[in-house]
Formats: sequence, C-alpha cells, structure tokens
Amino acid sequence: MNKTLGIYRMSKDYFGLTEVIQPDDLVTAYYIDNTTDKTYGDLVQIEKDGQIIVDQGEFKRKESHLIYIGLVGGLFSLVLSVR
Repeated sequence: MNKTLGIYRMSKDYFGLTEVIQPDDLVTAYYIDNTTDKTYGDLVQIEKDGQIIVDQGEFKRKESHLIYIGLVGGLFSLVLSVR
C-alpha cells in the first residue's frame, strides 16, 4: 500500500500502539481518505491477528468532539458578530 496513515489520540497515549504493532507486522487497517491526492488517510480501526488494536469507537468519539468544538466556536462567533 502506498499510503501514509495517521491516528490522533486525544489522550496522546501512543505507547500501547508501539508495543503491540512492530515493523513488518501484518495488520488490517480501516481508514478514510481525507485528501484529493490519496496519499494520506485517517485510521478508523486496526486489527492484528483477529484482535482489535484500535477500535472504531475511538475515531467516532474524536470526530464527535471536533464537531462539538466547531459548533460551539461557530455559535460564539455568531453571537459576537451580532453584537
């Protein structure tokens, strides 16, 4: 696969990933393309040997937090512009 995949953890705790996944390990990665040139993707879930290493729920929670932050920021900007 000629694609760079990335994951962001709000806790910034990546230690478990680096312990479980080693170079040359065979993993199944579910991801979403997020650019037009298709060279970068957001990891949604990672599985290794039938075990889920990163659950899709983590991705959904992160996305939900970002949406709420955007909505609050948008409402705040709207309120300030009306004054």
